Amino acid sequence: MPPPQLGTLETLTLRRLWPASAGDFTLWLVRNLHQLGSALRMDLEVVEREGPEGWFHLGVLARDTRSGKTVAIAAAMGETSHDDIGRLSTYAASRGARVLIVLADSIRSEHRGALDWLQRWLPCDLQIFGVEARALRIDDSRPAIEFVPVVVPDAWSRQPDDGLRPRSRQYRDFFQPVIEKLWDREFTRERSYALARSDQPFASGTDGVTYHASLEGSGAWVYVWVSTGDRNRNSAVFEALRAHEAEIARELQGADVRWTGQPGNRVPASMGMVMEGAAIDDPPENLALTQAWMIDALPTFKAVIHPRLETTVSELAWGDPSPDARPEEPELGERPA
Repeated sequence: MPPPQLGTLETLTLRRLWPASAGDFTLWLVRNLHQLGSALRMDLEVVEREGPEGWFHLGVLARDTRSGKTVAIAAAMGETSHDDIGRLSTYAASRGARVLIVLADSIRSEHRGALDWLQRWLPCDLQIFGVEARALRIDDSRPAIEFVPVVVPDAWSRQPDDGLRPRSRQYRDFFQPVIEKLWDREFTRERSYALARSDQPFASGTDGVTYHASLEGSGAWVYVWVSTGDRNRNSAVFEALRAHEAEIARELQGADVRWTGQPGNRVPASMGMVMEGAAIDDPPENLALTQAWMIDALPTFKAVIHPRLETTVSELAWGDPSPDARPEEPELGERPA
C-alpha cells in the first residue's frame, strides 16, 4: 500500500489575506458571521457595522438570536494592543452590548490575563471572549479561517454544547428566551445560559429560598422552594406562608396554586402555580404560550410571596441549625410533586 500523499499546512496572517485594511476583513466577517457564531455556540446576525480605525476595526454589532444578547465585535490585524480592549469597551458601552468579542491573529498573553481579570470583576451578565482568527492553507489550496476561542467566560466553558441529548437541548432552547425576558424585566440579575434540564432556578436574595420555572410531566410550574438546611425551619417558613393561603390565592387572582410541602418532613417545602397540559413536546406555538405564561407568572408570583417570606425569615432569626436537623439531599430538576 503506497504511503499517503500529505500536503504542507501553512498559517497565514490576516494582513496577508486582506492587505488594504482591517475593514476588508471585517466586511468578510459580516458576510460569514455564522462561522464565528458556530465557534462560540451562538447564532449571530448583523445589527450594524462601524468604520475602520487603521489596523483596528470598530466593529460589528450583532445579536445572538439564541440568547437575545447584543454582541460587540472588534477585529484587529496582527497582535492585540492595549488600545484594542479600551476601544472595544467604549464601543460596547455606547451600544449597550452584553457580549464583547476581541478578534485578532493573536491575543497577547498579557491581554488574555486582562480579559480574564475583567471577566471576573464585571457584572455576571457581561461576557468577554478573546478569539484568534487563524488563516490556514494546505499547499496551494484556498485558505480557510479557523476561529479559536482563547478567553471565554466560566459559564460558557461549563456549558458545552457537544454531547447534549436531544431532550436536554430542547429544554435549554426552551428556557433561554425565558431567562432573557426575565432579565429584561429585572426579575433576575443574572443573564446566564439556560441549564439543559427541565427546571431552572432563580436566586431570591433570601438565604434558603429559590424561585423556579419548570416544564415536566403534564404541566408548567412556577414555584418557590424553601431549603434552609433544617427541617424545622422548612416547616416554619412553609406554615407561615400557609397561614396566608386565602389571601395569597386572592392576590394571585384565581391561579391554580398548589401546596406541596409536608410539615415536619426533612424534604424542602414548596408551593407554586401550575398551568396544566403544557409539555416540552408541544408544537412551537404552544411552547411560545408556555414561555409567555412563565415570564408573566414568575414576577407576579414572587411579588405576592416574597414580602411574606422576608417577614418570616426576619421573625425566625436564622441561626445555627437545630440539634435534631438532618442534612437535606435536594433533587434538582424535579417538579414539585
